[in-house]
Amino acid sequence: MEKQQHAKKLALCFRLVGLFGLVTALNPLPLSALEAKLSLDNDRFVVGQQFNVNILADTPDPLQLKLAPMPYPPELELTSGPFVRETSWENSAGQVTKGTKLTLSFRVVKTGIVTLGPFTVIYGQQSLLVTPKTLYLLARDEAQNRFPLQVGWSVPAGPYYLGEGIPVILQVKNLETLIQPAELDVSAPANTLWEKASNIGDIEVTAIGDDRILTLPWSGWMMIPTQTGSVTLPAVTVNVNGLARTTSPLNLTIQAIPPTVTTRAIGDFSYEAKIERSVQNPGQVNVTQVVRGRGNFPYLVLPDVNAQGLRLLSKQETSGYRPTTGGYQGDLTVTWQFVADHSGNYTVQVPPFVSYQPSLDKVWTWEAKTETVNLSSSGKVTIKPVTVLTPLPKTEWARVKPWNLATKFWFWLAFLPGPVVFLLTFRGRKSRGKGLLVLIPLGFFMMSAAVSDVHAPINQPGYWYNQGLEQKQQKQTALAVRSFCRALAMGYQGPQALTALREVEKEAQLIDQFQVWQGPPTDLFLLVTLLGWNLAFLLWAWHRRSGKVSWIVPMTVAFLIFAASGVTAVVSLAQRSPGDAVVGTGDAPLRRVPSDLAENWLTVPQGTIVRYQGLSGPYALVTTGYGLQGWLKVNYLLPIQE
Repeated sequence: MEKQQHAKKLALCFRLVGLFGLVTALNPLPLSALEAKLSLDNDRFVVGQQFNVNILADTPDPLQLKLAPMPYPPELELTSGPFVRETSWENSAGQVTKGTKLTLSFRVVKTGIVTLGPFTVIYGQQSLLVTPKTLYLLARDEAQNRFPLQVGWSVPAGPYYLGEGIPVILQVKNLETLIQPAELDVSAPANTLWEKASNIGDIEVTAIGDDRILTLPWSGWMMIPTQTGSVTLPAVTVNVNGLARTTSPLNLTIQAIPPTVTTRAIGDFSYEAKIERSVQNPGQVNVTQVVRGRGNFPYLVLPDVNAQGLRLLSKQETSGYRPTTGGYQGDLTVTWQFVADHSGNYTVQVPPFVSYQPSLDKVWTWEAKTETVNLSSSGKVTIKPVTVLTPLPKTEWARVKPWNLATKFWFWLAFLPGPVVFLLTFRGRKSRGKGLLVLIPLGFFMMSAAVSDVHAPINQPGYWYNQGLEQKQQKQTALAVRSFCRALAMGYQGPQALTALREVEKEAQLIDQFQVWQGPPTDLFLLVTLLGWNLAFLLWAWHRRSGKVSWIVPMTVAFLIFAASGVTAVVSLAQRSPGDAVVGTGDAPLRRVPSDLAENWLTVPQGTIVRYQGLSGPYALVTTGYGLQGWLKVNYLLPIQE
């Protein structure tokens, strides 16, 4: 009886185990929670492009994974799928396991920003939402760029005021790679002061999804409105990598400034005025007005100094400002010099300085400054004579000859007497001193090196001096610098060319240029070299004939004089011209490497003198007088010597 009951219980257990196995086989469930993720190569697609979307899940049986029906964005068209196949993938724990890939294919039919998902995947009795992804659907331009190029004006946020210095930048947007902007000339809008400005604006990098696009300042200007009302920046057509783009006109409304701002100063300024009696001249008083900060320096007007009873000797204005993205920045200094014709006490008054700061909508006022100074009678004021830069008449400049001694044939023949006399001492005699004859060609080689630098397109320094004056008057900075350098390189001995060159560099704010040789004339060193050469060989010959040791000392001195003067002549000829070329076709972009794709490192201003260090294709490795070295395109350079 007990055996029968035990058999029945055992049979019941087998039936339950079999039923559990059957249920498990019909409903396979994972032992762990379901994990799935969306896999997409990119988030940028253009109209007409077809792409695949993959959903990965950690299911061992691909046939059991299903995708719940869902609506898709109207900008996308489902072309095929979903298709399921077995794959391997790396789960959140970093383990590579067996899994399932579910693939759908879409085609972009319209532009827009859409969200794809969330997808619902079903595996057995489990379901899971897969995180959605944002897609950017774009239209191609005519060059098949995924980001259509755009060109437009960029100005600071308003309001804008009469006389304000407004930076205006022409920007190119949606660049995938950095390019070299071409020179662009835009006419001044009506009722404005318009100045071309270099190096204003920054390259901006914007991240959109997984992509990085660039915004490049193509060109920049500083604009100062001279009338209230409306100012229109014109439509401009530019060519960007073969694509023509036209900007839309931009209208700016110009407002009047408060009537109390008689100085027309707009910006963030600081102001200082000083009244000081001259230390050198007890009958002179100096007044200095200094404005620092950021604003419309070219348009503001400093108040005139009131000095009753004094005579104005001079008024000098020094500009130390430059265009920046925020406007003109730097300082402006005006120095007044007054003298007294009679001894006594004099009152000097500097009126108040008023400025308007738009960012705070506030008028700032610096109080007037008044001082009483005791001055002695200045008597006759002596003024240091200034070299008058006037063109030379043709009959005069034709007589201004260059240093051409080293180019004369007789000059080279004059090196022969000393060596010839010395060679005659060897006639009929044997001497180990013949090995020293290799010193004879030394002078010829030294002077040949010097003569290699003596050449010019026109052998008339007076002509180039006149050319430079004419170009200086026409504000052709680079051409004037080159002409004066040519005159100096050919040995123009008057001070006029050097004075004119320095004036041009001062007006263009070119600092730390290469210096021109200012020592004695090169011909003087050449003559000393010639005399020292011949004298040394004559003393040597006399020493050989007489056998006296006492002649060795003067012979050695003569050789040293010859060597020193020869080296000095070579140096003076090499430095007669301060450089090899002048930056002449606008401000030149300097690169660290010789490539059009390289980023602009710095900008070398027009009129800068450079020396060549090497060449690589269309680029030249140059050095400036202030030690800057980099690569410039050769077409930006005007050679001093041709």
